[in-house]
Amino acid sequence: MDMFYRASQSTPGSAPVGRLAIAALVLGLILAAAVSAALVAEAVHGRRQAVAQERERNELLARVLEDHATRSIESVALAVSTLADLLQRGSPVDGEALGSAMTQTLTNLPFLRALAVVGADGKVLASSDRAEIGVQLDLRSLGAMPEAGRDRIGDFVAGRRLLDLAIGPASMAVPAGVGFIPLVRTLSPRAAQPPRHLVALLNPEAFSNFQQVMLSDPQAASALVTYTGRALASTPSAGVPVGRDLSALPPFSRYLPRHEHAAYVGPGMRDGEQIAAFRVLRSRPLAVLVEKSQAQVVDAWMEQARWYLSAGAAGVVFILLMTAMAVRSLRAREAARRALDAAQSEVIARERELSAIFGSVQELLFRTDAQGTLTFINAPWAQAGGQAQRAAVGSRLQDLVMPDSRDAVAALFAPEGQQRPRHALARLLGPDGQVRRFEMTVVPLDAHGQPNGFAGSGVDVTEIHAVQSALQAQLAFTASLIDTNPLPISVHDAQGHCLRVNQAWEDFNGTLRDSTQLGPADLGLMQLGSVLRNEARVAHRDGSMRDLLVTRSAVAGRDGQPAGIVTAFMDISEIRDAERATRLAREAAEDASRAKTEFIANVSHELRTPLQSILGFSELGRLRGRQHAALAAMFDDIHRAGQRMLALVNDLLAVADLDSAYREPETPAFDLGPCLDAVVREFEPSLKSGRVALSVDLPPRPLRARIDPDQLAQVLRNVLGNAIRFAPPDSTVDLQALVGPTEEVTLEVRDRGPGIPPAELETIFEAFVQSSRTKDGSGGTGLGLTICRKILQARGGRIEARNRQGGGACFRIGLPPPPANLP
Repeated sequence: MDMFYRASQSTPGSAPVGRLAIAALVLGLILAAAVSAALVAEAVHGRRQAVAQERERNELLARVLEDHATRSIESVALAVSTLADLLQRGSPVDGEALGSAMTQTLTNLPFLRALAVVGADGKVLASSDRAEIGVQLDLRSLGAMPEAGRDRIGDFVAGRRLLDLAIGPASMAVPAGVGFIPLVRTLSPRAAQPPRHLVALLNPEAFSNFQQVMLSDPQAASALVTYTGRALASTPSAGVPVGRDLSALPPFSRYLPRHEHAAYVGPGMRDGEQIAAFRVLRSRPLAVLVEKSQAQVVDAWMEQARWYLSAGAAGVVFILLMTAMAVRSLRAREAARRALDAAQSEVIARERELSAIFGSVQELLFRTDAQGTLTFINAPWAQAGGQAQRAAVGSRLQDLVMPDSRDAVAALFAPEGQQRPRHALARLLGPDGQVRRFEMTVVPLDAHGQPNGFAGSGVDVTEIHAVQSALQAQLAFTASLIDTNPLPISVHDAQGHCLRVNQAWEDFNGTLRDSTQLGPADLGLMQLGSVLRNEARVAHRDGSMRDLLVTRSAVAGRDGQPAGIVTAFMDISEIRDAERATRLAREAAEDASRAKTEFIANVSHELRTPLQSILGFSELGRLRGRQHAALAAMFDDIHRAGQRMLALVNDLLAVADLDSAYREPETPAFDLGPCLDAVVREFEPSLKSGRVALSVDLPPRPLRARIDPDQLAQVLRNVLGNAIRFAPPDSTVDLQALVGPTEEVTLEVRDRGPGIPPAELETIFEAFVQSSRTKDGSGGTGLGLTICRKILQARGGRIEARNRQGGGACFRIGLPPPPANLP
């Protein structure tokens, strides 16, 4: 009470009124100047940042466009290389295989206009456009031809197709700007055959359209140019005609070839300074340019920053006005204080009585003069504001709160305010370092129609504010999750009315909110409180029908009872389309394979009858021609040729039978020992005649496998026969059986013959293919190993080949193991 009494009798702020007014005026002018300088600095920084952001965006766009151009061109190069391999393997130029491959390539690569095979003399030998076949071209119009086995991408060529480049009456006039980009691959010449060229026509408009879509900004421009600066394709906004020389631009005059990508501000494809970026393709001598006018970027930034600059200017004006008000307030302060001194002696007694009451209240209670200077405050202030009562009295309340609350607190004591209670939210720094929030309420104390002070209170609302902030953050987070979810989501109430939908829902349906009601089945789901998933076929806003996976889930309300339903869609149209396409493709492939197998079987059966007659008559001729050596030799040749032809027919029938057996019947497991012994005995005459030894290494335990004995014998005959045939004299062929942990039996046949080239270790199992090292004219149809692999694959086995160290080959035959329940 003594402290309060002394504070009431003192006259704080006793400095001369004129000196305080001058200080307030100087301080206001300094603050206005500082704010003005900050506005200028922020404007300069914002302009630089806008330019820098545009540079980064253009660099990213250049990288994306470069990646698209590289992948598109390399896809064409790969497709051309595949067609070249097909021709190199001997496929005829006018064959169905090449035509089908060209058609499939154009279907898979929509940015290709055409494909053609052109001879060294410029004659079109084959083309995806049959009207071009036989047309004579001037190869110089396609640029320099690459070396054999390589490809090269050329400059822009005027014309829609190769027919426009024809020599003679076939040539046609081409509108300006219409053309293609050729990619030429030269085939390696074969014996007695001149070089040929595969030509792919790339559509420049495909690159232009992709660039336009990626830019998504009518003020931006992009172009695809050669390494020397010639334009191949560009967006309409660039205004660059095809073939224009851009070599004077910075990418070619300043950066290349030392830097293959960069961003800069300088001259560009259009007039004026441009914010530009370029990037060279990873595998081709081409580059992508992206630019946007610097003036347009700055204008856009100015349009966005105009409100900020206007607000800053308004802030400067406000500071000046507040300075004037502060000077005026200081001048009026002394007069008010003199009046307060006269009145304070009158109310001291009352304040002493009230101070005891105020001290017992836990909320903040205070009283101020007309300017907001504290004349009384109760004890809880020490716990809230961190200052003792004695230190706080005599200070302005707005000076004791956090800086961001001072304007709001100062407004409570405005002399021109209304006479009813005034409210403000203030933050105080407590003695424990924690910031607490208080709801301040002041009531003007009226004396003769004029406020001569204020009485107020402060309620701690820190916990309430924290709970409200957490709730608002959670609600905002939930709304953000729903709006940014890529799946269409809707929320309906208990009556089936739509409450909200996200952006994906609006994009799918083409409406801002679904006005339809939920059906009885959906409302029944809400009563069950479960999750329901089903597929549905729904019309998209573009009119197409989409396959959707619909998920509905009941949502509980405050009372724990179902209050609504959340519905989400997942578009599975591509999955269902892929399943249907896969099924149709598999059925078509099976039909084609079945037709091929039936054809081979029918032809082979038809060939057997004349072959039997040829063999019969040749044997009869051999018997009757024993007295004539020349005649007997001739019939021997006929008989050997017939036997070889019969062996080929038998192999073809075996392959056809294996192809037609889509599912082999289950075969019981049997002991391999007798089968192996029988096959080994069959080759004893061949071993003696070829002076080759056969080493057989079998474990003492029984060997069991799940395979037909006759088919296993056929596999062993083919593999052992090849090994004995090509083994050098006085060498050994090894036959070894190995048993794995799962009782799987593996047979290895090893020889010391010429071996197999590494590149042919897999191709020798293909039909009619023989190793290049064993083509000695000794016969063989090239179907033996094919039959072996088909037999084993049908039973779940395998066969593979590898070369031995020191020379020779090794064939590993993995047999299907017996069932686990067998002893």
